[in-house]
Amino acid sequence: MKDPYQVKEHQNNEVLRVEYTRPKFWHRCMANFTDFAIMLATFLGLFIGVRAIVQNTPSYKASLSRMSEIQIQSGLYVSSEEGQTATKNMDLIYYCDTYLGSYGKYYDINEEITDPKTKNAYVILGLQKFFTYCSDENNCPNERYVELLTYFDEARLTPTLNDIHYYIKDADDKIIPNETLADNATYSDEYYTYVFKPFIEKKALPFLSANVPEYRTLSKVDYNYLLFLELPVAYAVAGILTYLVPPLFFRRGRKTLGKALYHIGLIDGRVLSPTFPRFLARFAIFFFGELILSLFSFGIPYIISFSLMAFSKKKQGFPDYMLGLYEIDTSKANIYMDYVEAQLKNELHGKAIDFKMKERL
Repeated sequence: MKDPYQVKEHQNNEVLRVEYTRPKFWHRCMANFTDFAIMLATFLGLFIGVRAIVQNTPSYKASLSRMSEIQIQSGLYVSSEEGQTATKNMDLIYYCDTYLGSYGKYYDINEEITDPKTKNAYVILGLQKFFTYCSDENNCPNERYVELLTYFDEARLTPTLNDIHYYIKDADDKIIPNETLADNATYSDEYYTYVFKPFIEKKALPFLSANVPEYRTLSKVDYNYLLFLELPVAYAVAGILTYLVPPLFFRRGRKTLGKALYHIGLIDGRVLSPTFPRFLARFAIFFFGELILSLFSFGIPYIISFSLMAFSKKKQGFPDYMLGLYEIDTSKANIYMDYVEAQLKNELHGKAIDFKMKERL
């Protein structure tokens, strides 16, 4: 009894040739680009969904709520209830620039303010609250707080208006506003612009994030969720949905949607459609060797694989080179699942099948 897989040994020994050609290079490029675009769109949709799920978990909400409480306690943020359109806490400078229209007179940092309707008054109140908050060693290390105060003193003493200092030291070596500028409207504006605003934006806000332990830990919660959960899950699932799921349906040639659009299929060394184990191995090499590794190596695996596809003798990408697979043009030739199927589908011809790869010139 003849081996049914040896289709060349048909009784009349006549041969029906099935010639495969490699797809055009630009077709392969466009198919890969289409798959990448599909993956990118899928990734964005999944990321939005995963992030929405994470943000609605009790632990995330609790962290966000506590972080909001610390912001208000620090004096550097304003509650959303005080803003007209805000949906979350606003930093002090943003609130002043957006909702307060005048600068007002200058103030001493220790001066009592009863009507904080101007920028300078509101900022002074915020800084008073901030320094009181930071002076508590339970909130931040004392040495860091002392360094911040020293910087604030230097920041107030350095700037000048027409060579007149905004701040001066009194007989007791205490830093106070310069009374000679009391009636100067320009001073009132620059007092806010060149002293308070830079200090809050460049020193106070970063100080809160870096030197208040509880706030620093809470501020990393969102970053950790983003880096270690939301992005990886969305990226991995998008890769699976784009490069693994479609070939499970397009079994003949193991095509992705992009390759199906451009009539490109895979064949193995038998010149047949790859078996599921071999395709799964190909996906694993592609997924971990290109999709994942490229994230940490500036896309170098992608570049190597593309270079192999473009310039190697057999025009194989890296996963195909490792497993002996080939991409072929399916617009004029069928891909068979096995030799038995090939023989049965061509019995009417009374001929065996002679598979052959033909290089496209």
